[in-house]
Amino acid sequence: MSNEYEELAEAIERGEFVADPSSVLQGEAAAEEGRRMLREATGTDDLDELTRMLASRRGDGAEDWPEVQAQVSQDLKDRLEALARREQRSESDIVREALTRFLRAAQHPIDEERP
Repeated sequence: MSNEYEELAEAIERGEFVADPSSVLQGEAAAEEGRRMLREATGTDDLDELTRMLASRRGDGAEDWPEVQAQVSQDLKDRLEALARREQRSESDIVREALTRFLRAAQHPIDEERP
């Protein structure tokens, strides 16, 4: 923790900290500040890009993630390969994103399905 944060924490504990109401953002200003912080943290505020980032994020190691296999038609496989080349992404990344979007649209969050 930096000295600045420690000093701020101590001032709050002593009751010496008073928030400036004019520093509180609301409405579009708050939304823009949220987008700015998102861009700063992730490099983007585009929902599709963020979905792709989250869908492709792995845990501590790839071995921690279960594998899902499915047979698909040759046409579907060819289209997947073409999309992966065009977007310079892995096929797995595209499949994870597609599955994430499908489950969200079907209103079946993964976390609710776990025991």
